Amino acid sequence: MNPSNRMYRPDDALWERAIGGDRDAFEAAVAPLHDDLLRFARRQVGLQRRLGQLSPDELTPEELMGDGLVAAYERRDRFDPERMRFRAWLLGLQHRALVRTLRLEARHAARNAISLNEEVPHNESQDAVEEALYEFRQPFDVTTYEELIAGSAPADVEITFDAQGHAPSRLTEQERAFIEREDVDLSTDARQVVLFHDEFELSLPEVAQILDYSLKDTAEALNLARASLRSYVGSVEDLSEEGDGIDSYTGEPVERRSDPG
Repeated sequence: MNPSNRMYRPDDALWERAIGGDRDAFEAAVAPLHDDLLRFARRQVGLQRRLGQLSPDELTPEELMGDGLVAAYERRDRFDPERMRFRAWLLGLQHRALVRTLRLEARHAARNAISLNEEVPHNESQDAVEEALYEFRQPFDVTTYEELIAGSAPADVEITFDAQGHAPSRLTEQERAFIEREDVDLSTDARQVVLFHDEFELSLPEVAQILDYSLKDTAEALNLARASLRSYVGSVEDLSEEGDGIDSYTGEPVERRSDPG
């Protein structure tokens, strides 16, 4: 990832043209982030497939990236650079597009599983309204930014930031490689927090706003995910050192080679 992409913001004149309906200007504004968006889409789709929440024929990374960009174009006049960086805003909209797809797939599966003799649920209208509101909101449409930052953290949650708003002790690439493993005891949301913060380098407040969490809950999820992944990696490395044929990087069995002597 190009480090300069984290702070990228389209030229004001270019973005004004995009807001006015110039599709070419919009494409030019988001073009520098295409690689980041596609890499994030591949990571998210891969994670959901490994966890059994998406089948291979339900959504491709390219489709997810396209859905996120469509949402960004439809909401282009609502981007607020004072509340979130441009790259984080696009990644947040892409994440919401994925959540919407997962909700629709789950609802479709649930409907197909219902017996024709069962009573129709009474909250269909409410679900439709909630879906519409979810789609309309921006990634930063949570309580208020000030309320996310304010307040004392619980004693077991440390919230500290560097100059870029990142929490210290970021997971290494080797540790993050285990995030898609089903046998790691982590919720999907906790895995998403790690992807957003430690891999794609969004600030902790940005992650909180995208996931609609309080800052304290986001910090707690990040700390727990890091501890769980590091513990898992450590246990795998211990097994590998005992010579049981476990790859310390992937956690997969390693085929033993016979001694030619």
